[in-house]
Order: sequence, then C-alpha cells, then structure tokens
Amino acid sequence: HYQKALELFSARDNPLEYLRLLIEEVALADFELQSATDSQSRLKHSQQGLRAAFQCQECVGIIEQHRTSSDPDDYNETFVQESQRLLSILNGRIQTFLKEIVKIYKTLNNKKSIYEEYKEMYGISLRIQETTMTFSKDLYDAIERLKKLQEKNITDQ
Repeated sequence: HYQKALELFSARDNPLEYLRLLIEEVALADFELQSATDSQSRLKHSQQGLRAAFQCQECVGIIEQHRTSSDPDDYNETFVQESQRLLSILNGRIQTFLKEIVKIYKTLNNKKSIYEEYKEMYGISLRIQETTMTFSKDLYDAIERLKKLQEKNITDQ
C-alpha cells in the first residue's frame, strides 16, 4: 500500500508528506525487526530497513534545497520544524538498523571485514548533528556514503 500512497504524492511538490510515507515504510521494517527472533531474520529486516531508509535520500535532498532557497515560502517555520522532526526520526531508524547489523556481524567470525564496514557506517550515522543548520545536508551525504558502503558489502559477499 505504501507504493500506491507514494504515487499520490510528488517528492518535489510535497517533500514532507512523501518523506512521511517513506518513513512509515521504514518504521514497518523496524517493527518487523523487533518481532524477529533469530539472527538471520533480524539481519534481513535490518537490511530491508536500510534500503527503505535509502529511498528517503531524494526527499532529504529536496528539503536541503528548500533550506538554501531564497524564497521564504520554501522554508517557513512550520516546514523547518516538521522537516527537522522527520529527519531526526529517519536518522534514528538508520542508527537502529546499523546497530543491529553491527551486533549480528560481530558474532560472525568469518565476516569481520563486513563487520568493520557496518561499524564505520554506524559511526557515520552517530556523528550527524541534528541541531546544526546543515543537518539535512549532512544526512543526505551520510546516506550517500552508507549506500556506497552497503553496495560494496553486497558485492563482496
């Protein structure tokens, strides 16, 4: 149903609504992660959650464009507060998934290099400062780095 709902919105025209829907999909993966009992399914749901979170990158970029726009209608106080709230939620979910992946890979002796990569990714997500004016840009850049690291890990496996 999320895909149908996303078709009703345009990321350009309604970046916050679009992001909200994407975050709901991320939250579903988080819910599935919390109900998973074995390591393999926890890893699967964490990786699905990361992929869903990575879909938010376009909206994060649009929010950053609004932030740097000279048009006051693009970046009013309501937009600022709501975008900050949604981006904080997204960053928190990314951290949850990465922390879970790090815990799982730490126990797998034959996957130490992948463990180190995800540990680095988790560190990146923790260093993002939600209170700075560049939060949306920092989150966008972090998602880009995380995507590249994850793609590398998928091809290495």
